[in-house]
Amino acid sequence: MQANKQQQRAIAHNTGPALILAGPGSGKTFTTVERVRYLIEVHHADPSHILVITFTKAAARQMRDRFFTRMDNQFFPVTFGTFHAVFFHILKTSCHYNGSSILKEKEKREYLRAALLTLPKKFYAQNDGKMDQEWEQGLLSEIGFIKNIGKLPADFTSEYVSRQE
Repeated sequence: MQANKQQQRAIAHNTGPALILAGPGSGKTFTTVERVRYLIEVHHADPSHILVITFTKAAARQMRDRFFTRMDNQFFPVTFGTFHAVFFHILKTSCHYNGSSILKEKEKREYLRAALLTLPKKFYAQNDGKMDQEWEQGLLSEIGFIKNIGKLPADFTSEYVSRQE
């Protein structure tokens, strides 16, 4: 396969990270594999310093396999992975987490229910004290939002739980 003009630009890019974003069947895997090969062979990048992140395990596996084939079955320690796998690896190595250190979705919901059940029902917003899945997910999303923007819960007005008086 020959690279088109846009693919050639992405392959030859070497001043920092590159984001390759395109539709299905457009050659993202080809371009990514060629870019990694180019960085190693032309720019002598340390393969252990190259990180390729994608959305699915299948895509990461396919990229890794195609890269291995493209490099004549010679091993190079390039990391291919999903967002979740790479970030979990970071937590494992830097914080010494393991699978039991991170809440599963079911556990997160159980803790949320237990915490909410300590509140009088009058503090559940617009839901008559009910905790259906949609309401629960909305509250969990709100909690995630607060954590991501670095706000304190006291500085945030919830759409799902009213303030205690």
